[in-house]
Amino acid sequence: MKNIITKKLSIMVFLHFFAFGSVIPILSLYLLKNLGFAGSQVGMILAAGSISSILSPLVSTFIADKIISSERMFAIAHLFGSIIMISLYFSASFTTVFILYLLYMAFIGPTMPLADTIIFHHLSDRKKYGNIRVWGTFGWISTALFFGFFIMQRTGGDLSNALILSAIASFFLGLFAFTIPKTNISETKHKSFLPVKAFRILVQPKVLILVLSTFLVFFADRFYFFGSSPYLKSVGFPEKFIMPYLSIGQILEIGAMISLTHFMVKFRAKTILIAGILVNMLRYALLTFFSSKLMTLLAVACHGVAYTLFFSTVFILLDFQTEKESRAGVHQLFRIVYLGFGTLLGNLVAGHIKEHYVIDNEYKLFWMVPAVIMGIVFIVMLFFPDKKKA
Repeated sequence: MKNIITKKLSIMVFLHFFAFGSVIPILSLYLLKNLGFAGSQVGMILAAGSISSILSPLVSTFIADKIISSERMFAIAHLFGSIIMISLYFSASFTTVFILYLLYMAFIGPTMPLADTIIFHHLSDRKKYGNIRVWGTFGWISTALFFGFFIMQRTGGDLSNALILSAIASFFLGLFAFTIPKTNISETKHKSFLPVKAFRILVQPKVLILVLSTFLVFFADRFYFFGSSPYLKSVGFPEKFIMPYLSIGQILEIGAMISLTHFMVKFRAKTILIAGILVNMLRYALLTFFSSKLMTLLAVACHGVAYTLFFSTVFILLDFQTEKESRAGVHQLFRIVYLGFGTLLGNLVAGHIKEHYVIDNEYKLFWMVPAVIMGIVFIVMLFFPDKKKA
């Protein structure tokens, strides 16, 4: 039985990241090139998603595992997300795209933390989180290769087909998620709807440092997701190969995810977090000071390793602070900070800098901003009170 659940969780994570990976890597390029939006407009659209990411996870903390199980809420969100993504495919005006993307993220925004909540609900050993999460990496790589080498080749290089691919993946994921066993919510359904325990956990000094650091790292990451596809195009990579090239980071992420359980046993969590920050600093340094294709690909390769070492370790550390009844609330509130406010500010700033300071495809100042931020995170993480292995 446990083996069957593990397989279902792996399929869930695979499809989840397949759906996200179909659009996120090339969304800014699609909006800039296909729809002709200005950099600040693209920043506003991407930031619009963060508004929903702030509100919808907050609402779901009152619902997930209280009124409805995380598993069923996850399924319903993806089914509605699929319908809205189809609508986005047929939209071209700034106002319509802005509203639809806002609505899309209202449903899809909570699914990231819900996915982790579902995994931790059914996983007996938290340190084996990486063994499940690695299937998300496989999903992200699969959609990049499928889109780049199959769909783009057969549709004349139309980036809009990425939206259709994402909608199809979300639809099938929504149906499949109904097969995952529901969490028993009978113990928590009569509890207070206010996530009091979740708030208490988040204000602990150790967790506050994680919150601040994660916010800053995610803020910096918005520059990467905003600028990577236009930047690769500017240095000479063909559009049809941009997603496959960007998936190099996820290919290396597989090894990092598989090794994460071993790292968590052998090294202190603080050591793993700082290693992730250093890899991130290297990524943005390469993008800031070099513009060759080789250095660009090396920077892309850093992404998956940096993500695994930092974010996955943060999620595991956070879950160690939770109990069954507080888990969904803690993960949701935590992600409001970085997925909501980090996305909002990161995309707005990235869009402003792209429009006003990237002249003649010169991205040096653009990449310098996240490079400096990662230096700040490195200093903050030095104060993380970790005295033992995770």
